[in-house]
Amino acid sequence: MISTQRSEGMHAYFDEFVHSRSTLKQFMEKYEIVISNKIQKEFAADFKSKNNFVKCITHFPLELKFQSAYTNDIFSLVQ
Repeated sequence: MISTQRSEGMHAYFDEFVHSRSTLKQFMEKYEIVISNKIQKEFAADFKSKNNFVKCITHFPLELKFQSAYTNDIFSLVQ
């Protein structure tokens, strides 16, 4: 991901919370909320990925290594 894509992603995150007349204090309050929500979503996704797993189709050793090395979403794509 290039830096402009990253910054566009963050702009999209803040567009619904901040507008041109927001004060710095309001921005900081909203920033804390947005970052906290993002971290909670990441933790929930990590928890889900670690506690559930996609079954192997072939049971080849390489597939078993992929299953243990990657998240469920990525493993599903590789599978």
